[in-house]
Amino acid sequence: MKRAASMEQQLVESLVRAHAHEDPSGFSVQVLSNGALRIKGPYATACYPVAGWTERFTVHLRQGLFTSPALPPTVSRQPAPASGGTGS
Repeated sequence: MKRAASMEQQLVESLVRAHAHEDPSGFSVQVLSNGALRIKGPYATACYPVAGWTERFTVHLRQGLFTSPALPPTVSRQPAPASGGTGS
């Protein structure tokens, strides 16, 4: 695995600023041996094939994948039905 060229790092930083409105200092880019890019953010890491990686990364930024901690699922509770008889 080798460090990404500064061009990819600069592009990631620009995309983070534009789409996530976050400080890009927590993001890093690495080029994998197969040519794919591994992007690490504050809360997630993802690998992208070279073709189309900017579009996929942008979608993930907009979804908050890299910038939001995983939240535990919320439990939806329905009120319990009233118990007891219905007087007559």
